[in-house]
Amino acid sequence: LFGQSDTLTFKVNGLVCSFCAHGLTKGIGGLPFIDKKSIYVDIKTQIVKVALNENYKVIPHLKQTIELIRETGYEVDKVFLNGVELE
Repeated sequence: LFGQSDTLTFKVNGLVCSFCAHGLTKGIGGLPFIDKKSIYVDIKTQIVKVALNENYKVIPHLKQTIELIRETGYEVDKVFLNGVELE
């Protein structure tokens, strides 16, 4: 599931129900650089984890992913790339 490609993990405030998680999963899955089979949303910990498709690099697409999460109505508290927190 989360093997060779870069993985982004977001700590998202306000993600509290399964309906919210489903909507966010669908929105993130619509981004062309996200591996649709590698999206994990946990409402208990308010974590969203995604893997990028093989030929994409994180930095150009990080801002677009954060903007989509915010547009969906959630605040991104922290971002991790392959387990390392980004500033």
